[in-house]
Amino acid sequence: MMGIKIPWQVWALSGLLLIFFGWGKWQHHKGAAAVQLKWDQAVDRGKVLVAELQAGQDSITTITEIKYIDRVETVYEKGKTIIKQIPVYVPTDSCELGGGFRVLHDAAAANTIPDPARIPDAPSVPAPTLATTITENYTECTITASRLAALQQWWKDQAALIAERCKQPGVHCSKDK
Repeated sequence: MMGIKIPWQVWALSGLLLIFFGWGKWQHHKGAAAVQLKWDQAVDRGKVLVAELQAGQDSITTITEIKYIDRVETVYEKGKTIIKQIPVYVPTDSCELGGGFRVLHDAAAANTIPDPARIPDAPSVPAPTLATTITENYTECTITASRLAALQQWWKDQAALIAERCKQPGVHCSKDK
């Protein structure tokens, strides 16, 4: 059997194509390695950034908790002091308020419409007892307001920390909320 003679130009073109294909594969591998290196560096920077944010957030949380606890202790102490002063401002022989006042106060505290049918069953309220109850309620209200203020400040501090970190070179933060 006689062999088929292939012209040298076909061999040359095949060789060139093979060289070109090999060069393309090498360039692809080199590019993929460069992209992987950049990706790994970005992941490492992200891990460092997350660790910094976590440490900063923990610090902010601790500071907020300390301030809140101090504030709550101060509010409770003031409330106790005011309750001790009730006999000075509201004598024990002050007139009692009728059962209707108790029904009205309890409905207001529960944010419900008072039921006039409960008035006959409601006991009267001594003025010092009323003053004590109101002082305790306002103390709790002040503590709730302090809690809200502390949470708002905590959120602002957290947002500021994140905004600060987003300004670092190489850090790209999402503009989404």
